[in-house]
Amino acid sequence: MFEKYARQISLPDFGESGQRRLSESALAIIGAGGVGSSALPLLAGAGVGKILIVDADTVSRDNLHRQTLYSSSQVGSSKALSAADRARSINGGIEVEACEAFLGDFEAATCLLGACDMVIDATDSFASRIFISHVCRELGIPQIAASAQGYVAQSFCFGGDFYFDSLLEDKESVSRENSGGLAIFPPAAHMAGVVAASDALRFLAVKKYEIGKFFFADLSRGAFFCKNIV
Repeated sequence: MFEKYARQISLPDFGESGQRRLSESALAIIGAGGVGSSALPLLAGAGVGKILIVDADTVSRDNLHRQTLYSSSQVGSSKALSAADRARSINGGIEVEACEAFLGDFEAATCLLGACDMVIDATDSFASRIFISHVCRELGIPQIAASAQGYVAQSFCFGGDFYFDSLLEDKESVSRENSGGLAIFPPAAHMAGVVAASDALRFLAVKKYEIGKFFFADLSRGAFFCKNIV
């Protein structure tokens, strides 16, 4: 049944039971840009049963250096629809849904995300991260917020009583969250997506998840650290 996943099923603590949990899981990835370009293929390939992709934007030419889900022929097309097509081409055994919307209405967002087991926030503004965090807190589901700016990649693991609004007094942490339109090193965006996908897959498959974990990498210096900030 799970022959194509044999190499991950053989991992310690994973097994067929972990793969089954993964196949029965639903995950939303909000933002199909640079971070999403790295996370989405890993989530689809690993066999997450249902993936919801939310993005209201279209592909532009200056996206292509880091948003590797897309090709130059897709400039002007919907990111959500194009990303969904790519995910289906990676794994035809999963369900992929695209939503071409900007999440701004709280009731609509809770309805959209209510069936999800986890949310990966790959958006690029402070306002969107706060909004998504409020929705996830209301629904009681874990949220991974992953982003990149310049040479820096970072990822936060939220859940329980600790969500993005818990960081509002930590100006140093939140100041790096407004990355839209700023310079960005493509591998930084992809590293943030890899870390987010890793934490999501471990949670969905083997229920290992560290609320409050903060991952930071500065690729200009080759500096990495990970700590719990709860």
